[in-house]
Amino acid sequence: MDYQTKLLLTSAEAIKELWGEEINETNRKRLRYFINAGFIKGYKIGDGGRWHIPRSEIDKFKGTNTAMGNRDRD
Repeated sequence: MDYQTKLLLTSAEAIKELWGEEINETNRKRLRYFINAGFIKGYKIGDGGRWHIPRSEIDKFKGTNTAMGNRDRD
């Protein structure tokens, strides 16, 4: 199953979906900021506590972000 049809995405997959970029420390912090600020719901799963983000949250954020004029970019 490819990540474009999954219902729950890893951080790397979510970053690729949200910003079309590969995962790096800047994008990882960016995603955590949006999760901690409550703009995106994420869940820590497993012993390692890795973040997973529901596809519905990605779709919702992309719609809101487009409506706001993509303000997260400088």
